[in-house]
Amino acid sequence: MGGIGGDSADAETGSGPEARRKRPAAARSRGRRQDRAGGARFARPAFVVSNGRESRTSEDKNEMTERSFEPVAGKSAWKRVDLESDASWRFSLDRAHIDEIEALTGSLRARGKRPPAISRDDFSAPALAALFARVRDEVESGLGVARVSGFPVEGFDLADLETAFWAMGLSMGRPVSQNSAGERIVHVVDRSVPYDQANARGYTTRAELLPHCDAGPDFTGLLCVHPAKSGGESSLASSMAIYNEILSRHRGDLDDLHRGFHHDLRGEGPTASLDELTSHPIPVFSRCQGVLSCSFNTKSIEQANAKMGTDYTATQRAAVDRILDLARDPAFRYDMVFEAGDIQFVNNHTVLHSRGAYEDHDEPERRRRLLRLWIVRPECRPLDPLFADRFNTGPRGGVARRDDLGRSLPGLSAAAT
Repeated sequence: MGGIGGDSADAETGSGPEARRKRPAAARSRGRRQDRAGGARFARPAFVVSNGRESRTSEDKNEMTERSFEPVAGKSAWKRVDLESDASWRFSLDRAHIDEIEALTGSLRARGKRPPAISRDDFSAPALAALFARVRDEVESGLGVARVSGFPVEGFDLADLETAFWAMGLSMGRPVSQNSAGERIVHVVDRSVPYDQANARGYTTRAELLPHCDAGPDFTGLLCVHPAKSGGESSLASSMAIYNEILSRHRGDLDDLHRGFHHDLRGEGPTASLDELTSHPIPVFSRCQGVLSCSFNTKSIEQANAKMGTDYTATQRAAVDRILDLARDPAFRYDMVFEAGDIQFVNNHTVLHSRGAYEDHDEPERRRRLLRLWIVRPECRPLDPLFADRFNTGPRGGVARRDDLGRSLPGLSAAAT
């Protein structure tokens, strides 16, 4: 069974409390020397009450975020038994889909077309488009996760796999940059990067990644080209079900979770400063027009704390640990293993994903490799503008591309143009 868990950027490595609290020494020293990093304000925003609902106002912006205390109803608030018993999120490619993939990759290759310079007008694949419209609907307004099986990846080279996956992604929304080199398709492979190193990205390591969601996209997509030799198990948990549990049994946690945290931008903000943080705290839970969304990543929160020279308060730590514990609770957690040809999409606003550490094959051509897309689809749900500005680039602005880098990140496909 395929899975998406945790190959996205920047989840924290390690599972114990000490691992969660570990900070890079260089970041600690930088944080103590300054009161702000990259222009980030560290004062907590105020809260006001209007019509029985609390709303957050920013000192810098006039937007407001609803803070109603209502449970989430519907399929998105699933638990493990729900995912096990509901087949609506499982899809498969048939011969007609594969014929279209072969035709479109051959045609685009012959015309010299490569991602990201491929639009939906450049190919025709009606059966594939119809399938991924169903996938998109499930991810957008159903369980928030979809698995597509049956892609014969062994029959395609890496360039054609990128083209095929890009074409699928265009049916889901708009692929966006995943790093400051402008890469819109990244290869999730181990590059021997120490994950406790400041500003390291999780998809370049084989480390364990704790439950989190990706900050940049609405949806994250993964295509498994080669699975690991062992390990790398993936896990999903519904952040909506976790919210309902906290609301029911630990409501006091929600004050800190609605208020949110600054996040480290790892040198990938508009200033390119290694000390740049989000310009405002990002709520873990945010409601806009009655729709609840989640943003949770302990590594970027704790690296921001280190750079500011601060730490969680006791109540903040309890609330964060509660989410981690619930996401790993067997009642909430759905485990899966990637197989070659598995495709997974998750909704980052409603699903947390994680990954176990893994062992790789010795042969370079057999090493674990996944292709990843970050997909933006603004019509999928309303987001409060402050909540949606995760990189100081505006709502759903994504990672700022730095044209002055003059290079692509090691081991990835060619930098986007």
